[in-house]
Amino acid sequence: LAIALGGNAVMPIANQILPAFLQDQDWRKRHSALMTLAQIAEGCMKVMSKAISWTVDICVTGLRDPHAKVRWAACQTVGQLSTDLGPDFQEQEHARIVPTLLSAMDDVNEPRVQAHATAAVVNFSEDCEEDILAPYLDALVSKLLVLLQSPRNIVREG
Repeated sequence: LAIALGGNAVMPIANQILPAFLQDQDWRKRHSALMTLAQIAEGCMKVMSKAISWTVDICVTGLRDPHAKVRWAACQTVGQLSTDLGPDFQEQEHARIVPTLLSAMDDVNEPRVQAHATAAVVNFSEDCEEDILAPYLDALVSKLLVLLQSPRNIVREG
């Protein structure tokens, strides 16, 4: 739908609705807001590329949410935005996104979040220059080695 209508039609509506959903006490509304952002990204690339900081604010908040399903949705959104808004997304916001994803990879009580954070790092890395990733490589490789030793298949195969 976002591809058919375009960002100029979709984003004003999203900007009206999403903030209230993101602040709601019901985790399902926060989850749906993040998933909506991920789903409309491809059709709204031009408009969203002018608001990368706003989208990252939403993702970082979601990655720190108390509910695991919201954190999972935030990982999904980061992965999608990395693909749809890259490489500007990576260049402008790596300092906020990568450390937050690395923290999500430590979420040992929620293996699905760990696995999806790892997948989001893969998406983020695909459209990323070496010099942007270089400062994070030691921490990233260390976390990946730990995850590869996990007894949980979902984490190892993420």
